[in-house]
Amino acid sequence: MNAWSLENVFFIIASLAGGLLFYYIATSARKSGKKKEREEIVSILINFILFVWAGKLLMNLPIFLSDPLAVLAYPSASPAFFTAVILMVVNVAYRVKRHAMDIHGFLTAFLPVFLGAAFSYEFLDIIWHGNHLSLWQQGLLLILMVAFMLLREKLAPVTMACMIFAGWSAGQLLLSFFLPFTSLFGYMMTVWFLLPVFITSIIVLIFNRRKVASCLQT
Repeated sequence: MNAWSLENVFFIIASLAGGLLFYYIATSARKSGKKKEREEIVSILINFILFVWAGKLLMNLPIFLSDPLAVLAYPSASPAFFTAVILMVVNVAYRVKRHAMDIHGFLTAFLPVFLGAAFSYEFLDIIWHGNHLSLWQQGLLLILMVAFMLLREKLAPVTMACMIFAGWSAGQLLLSFFLPFTSLFGYMMTVWFLLPVFITSIIVLIFNRRKVASCLQT
């Protein structure tokens, strides 16, 4: 394993540790359901890593067919990350539909882990590489973390998730106007990825609010 791969593994592990730390801070007052949430998060993280590798293999399929081990030397590009996100969403939707996952419990755990891990990654990028452009993205994530801490007891998990991802994607799109690029966990974000995330979050938020209002009226 080359130096880049070792550094990348270190960043990911340290970032996940930061995400889990923020999860425990954010849910310190709540005792019930944590074991189930931890199991769901671990399962999703393992699946996501496998999905990233699957996307990486697809992106380098000719090389993989001729020399499988050579693919290990190639860093995972953004298309592999986007592929993994899509596969993860499909996987979660399938498990929720089959009643094999509680979406509310999953989102309650996933949001603080995501925010904490992303914030930790940007912090490491600043300290390790001196990448001061990450300060802007870290600032965005800090705002979202504060919003999460203030609203987590007031909003339903689905509503909170929609607001967090709408805010994150809108913030990333705004930053892309005056930064050379924006990223997440080292993967460069593109408009065609961020815009669907924003639009989907808003649509789900509106649909969910209408659904709740309809239930209250009946």
